[in-house]
Amino acid sequence: MLSIERFKSLAIEAEARLARLAIANAGVIFGDGLAILPKIGPFDRIIVQGLLAEVPENFIPALGEDGLLVAARPDPKTMSRQHIARIARNGAGGIDETPVCPSRLQALLPGEALAL
Repeated sequence: MLSIERFKSLAIEAEARLARLAIANAGVIFGDGLAILPKIGPFDRIIVQGLLAEVPENFIPALGEDGLLVAARPDPKTMSRQHIARIARNGAGGIDETPVCPSRLQALLPGEALAL
């Protein structure tokens, strides 16, 4: 399990907590969560704690063969609403998106920050 945290203060705190609890199969890196680098994948699951207006191009190639992306997405019928979506690759090279449940999350912002 790998968490990409855009706030350096939270990344440091989370890494220290994992070490204190002797959790060795999880890690935290400080960085832009929207800029997943190909060298750190593939992932079975990518779970985004925020709203994605568009699925970033680099997310789908970062998924493993049967990988899934779960994120809040705008409701295409009513842009003021959103839902949690299950997103998977399809055989045509695109993605299939299945709404799961309503949500109310902030939009995911690009970049890095030193503190919350």
